[in-house]
Amino acid sequence: MAQLSEMQMYEFFSGGRIATVYYFYKKGVKIIGFAGSSGFKIKVLSIGYNPPRKGLGQAALKFLRPRYKKISVIEIYQGALPFWFKMKERGLVDHLESIKEGKRLYPLRGMQATANNLKRIKNKNSWDYGIFASTSTLNESPEYETVAYI
Repeated sequence: MAQLSEMQMYEFFSGGRIATVYYFYKKGVKIIGFAGSSGFKIKVLSIGYNPPRKGLGQAALKFLRPRYKKISVIEIYQGALPFWFKMKERGLVDHLESIKEGKRLYPLRGMQATANNLKRIKNKNSWDYGIFASTSTLNESPEYETVAYI
């Protein structure tokens, strides 16, 4: 497990709100989000120039977990979904709120921590999760499109 030390915390104004930054400058790991009375909303978790899958993201979340009762993640990029599913299963985050695709945000609804894949409803601005095999037909209407396999 990766160890993080030498942390610097600071705040800045972002989008009409005050963003909180936890920066582990020896490793280049950064958490940027919004602290509030209900918890912390992570917008960015960056491991800098470090190689992925070395435990730095998980170590950053383990640092954050005892400091906030509720931790959620906003504006998740599709490629990062497997990481965030694992962190939710491990109890390091409580809620995955939205996916960002270009300039569009899609709220997540009914997310199960062990979802097999992700489907997008083409006609609505939301994402849904469903469990189905990639070779079988979908039980829902043909408006669904498989977006990512987890």
